[in-house]
Amino acid sequence: MIQELRQAARTLAKSPGFAAMAMLTLALGVGPNAALFAVYDALVLRPLPLPDADHVVSLYPASASGETRGVFSYPDYADLRDRNRVLEGLAAYADRRFQVSQTSNPALIEEVHGMFVSGNYFAVLQIGMAMGRGPATSDARELKEDASVVLSYESWQRRYGSDPNIVGKTVRVNFVPCTVIGVAAAEFRGTSSDQTEVYVPIALQSQVAPGEDLIHARDARWVQVIGRLKPGIGRERAQAELSTVMGQLAAPGADKSRIELTAGSLLTPPEKRDATLGGALLLAAVSLVLLVACANVANLLLARNSTRQKEFGVRLSLGSGRWRMVRQLLAESVVISAGGGALGLLLAFWLAESLVGWIHPPGEMAANLNLSPDLRVFAFAFGVAVVSGVGCGLAPALRASRLDPATVLRGSGATGGDALGGTRLRGGLVAAQVALSAILLVTSGLLARALVKAQHTDPGFAINGVLAGKLDLSLHGYDAVRGAGYLSRLRSKVAAMPGVASVAFGEVAPLGQDFHEASVLVEGQEPPPGANVPIVHYNKVTPGYFATLGIPLDGGREFATEDLVPQAAPVAIVNEALARRFWPGQNPLGKHLRIGRKEAFAEVVGVTRDTRQVYLWSSSEPYLYLPARDADTLGLHLFVRTAAGGAFPVARLLEESRALDPSVVLRVRPLEENLAFWIWPSQVGALVAALLGGLALLLASLGLYGVVSYVASRRTREIGVRMALGAQPSSVLSLVLNQGLRLVLAGLGIGLVIAAAATRILAQFLYGLSSLDWITFAATSALLAGVALAACWIPARRAARVDPIVALRYE
Repeated sequence: MIQELRQAARTLAKSPGFAAMAMLTLALGVGPNAALFAVYDALVLRPLPLPDADHVVSLYPASASGETRGVFSYPDYADLRDRNRVLEGLAAYADRRFQVSQTSNPALIEEVHGMFVSGNYFAVLQIGMAMGRGPATSDARELKEDASVVLSYESWQRRYGSDPNIVGKTVRVNFVPCTVIGVAAAEFRGTSSDQTEVYVPIALQSQVAPGEDLIHARDARWVQVIGRLKPGIGRERAQAELSTVMGQLAAPGADKSRIELTAGSLLTPPEKRDATLGGALLLAAVSLVLLVACANVANLLLARNSTRQKEFGVRLSLGSGRWRMVRQLLAESVVISAGGGALGLLLAFWLAESLVGWIHPPGEMAANLNLSPDLRVFAFAFGVAVVSGVGCGLAPALRASRLDPATVLRGSGATGGDALGGTRLRGGLVAAQVALSAILLVTSGLLARALVKAQHTDPGFAINGVLAGKLDLSLHGYDAVRGAGYLSRLRSKVAAMPGVASVAFGEVAPLGQDFHEASVLVEGQEPPPGANVPIVHYNKVTPGYFATLGIPLDGGREFATEDLVPQAAPVAIVNEALARRFWPGQNPLGKHLRIGRKEAFAEVVGVTRDTRQVYLWSSSEPYLYLPARDADTLGLHLFVRTAAGGAFPVARLLEESRALDPSVVLRVRPLEENLAFWIWPSQVGALVAALLGGLALLLASLGLYGVVSYVASRRTREIGVRMALGAQPSSVLSLVLNQGLRLVLAGLGIGLVIAAAATRILAQFLYGLSSLDWITFAATSALLAGVALAACWIPARRAARVDPIVALRYE
């Protein structure tokens, strides 16, 4: 084998242009596949970059039915930590967004991603500090200390200028003064897929995020749990013991929970399943490019082998066996695949870093992924490259081994049946390339059309001309009564501003990243014991909300001021979808339903049209509106609708807010920015699909050009005879073009049929656009036909200019 590989390398060295082209083509197929696998590996397969990572485990509560949840309550975590005998330590953490000030300019507030962490978080993970110390290892002890915070190394460098005296300085986290007690080690990337910038002791939860004491609430599930196994303890044994402890914590008669224990990971098991499914779909798309590349390399090998037929004839006539011939040619394919794999691996790491750096939601930082090379990525790239190289070299090698040496040495091999069969094989490969390119181009066309449709989708409410401002008065020490008074004064001042049409408040911003859900019990439709209770999305809003957001009512009335007082009878407004679900064919006004655990039934006083409040792709989600009473005023969004054609009064709005209370921070932005978050996945999908489709089209056009050029060169004598007998250049041009375009039409027809079936998977991402959209299919056909015509035109034009005397003399 070594001898054959050395011989293959020497042979390819004599044709550097061919070898470079084949390797580069294969690299363009291997690179994107390896890049996608590198991201998947970092997100799902790779263990957390921690000391002794094999003993680090993530814990998840699971119901007896097998449903896995990602979070625990803090009391459940504390009991598991204190009562288990299989873990060296158990730590808790919870992702949060914090408003953090700069040490040099306390007035400069930025929203960053951070974590609440238990006091033993860094100790359990065995993470040292670049400077300072971590939190106290006991949460109870931390409660007795002043508020403190640990910075990530990257945050210390980027936001605080690598200040060597940062320890001991004060930063404000959610407006609470906190002392910086340490900076985490540079190599620690956190336990979340988001880039964590600050670590706040979990014992400070009620101070930093006031409004609810989650530390003592056993029914509040909000913390993730990670631990470290004791030496000699396996995961199965640990899972069994921890499940026993978890079962003992359940209330009598409640569903007995168990523990699902996995290797330490950035994702929960449900998130891993979603990532695996999404990765499989993306890998299927990227694999089409690899197949196009392989077909191209196979065509290159066929063309090269056709020029080596006399060499093969001599080898066979001197006693070389057919299997030896196949092995030698496959050795050349392996050398090509090794070079292409190496180039593809370099391309993969550049692509992976670029994708993670470029592709992230608007306003968010790039994902926290460790993309450094590891053995799995090397093995994947090597395996893909070798399989691709052998796959694209096998058919040409087998064809070359079936040559008749006597026929070849007599000089008739060029026109024999083998040449005809080789041309058919090359044509079949080109047709396959066109078909694969058509599938990718149809996909990219549908996603691009869906993106345009999403950008112009009517959400059912006023997306333009509306400002949305976030207020969290609980962070500033307000109670419900003071909060209601502040909002009332703010509303009066803003409503009196020039250019403002209306003002309202709501707990949830339409198409925002946060939403509320609650169970709904309809009067007269009580489910039997043990049956599932319907869950719907809801929002709590003030009077004027529907007018401000431009949401029309089809019946009933809006909320009034008297609906907000505590003594008022409960009322609700529903959308048409909810009315159709619970009262089909009936008038919902006057009907009653109960929300969550509330004892009283609320009367339906209004019906709104369906809007896209939660998901941009769905306008028929059942939705419920409740009045925002005084107890709900501490965390509301301010909505300001400007007069027609008016400018956004952002500066004046902030001035009025500061005049009421300088400590309150109001973050204001156009509501239409929420739309950008929802169309971002479509933008990414359209961009990636367009790049893959363009790459496949480029490779297919090169393959088509090569085949047509090859066929035209093999028919040089025939063309010379035709022209000598009076054939016009236009007829020769048509002859060569027809042969190439037949391949294109065959491949295009097959590709469009497959695309029509495959693109049904994309239906939920097309915002109502049909997966069989005729415009997309027609545009794809026209684009492919145009590129194919250009690829065929050059060799056809060259053939039409053949001098018949020169052609016949050459033959």
